[in-house]
Amino acid sequence: MRRIFKVAQQQSILAISELPDISQSRTTINFIDEGNKIKFQISHERARQSRLRISSRLLKLAILINDSRG
Repeated sequence: MRRIFKVAQQQSILAISELPDISQSRTTINFIDEGNKIKFQISHERARQSRLRISSRLLKLAILINDSRG
């Protein structure tokens, strides 16, 4: 999976996962279950590396992750 996510990152493809924590994947967006709500994390660094622009409206709703390891 890491290889797939690495290729996606190089091709400006939005990769999404649903792991317990975004740091366990190389995705840009990760859905998480918090109690009875579904929330999502966005790695701003991975979006930048993939040359993806994320709407400010979407960023306001997300849990922002600053992961410089990409």
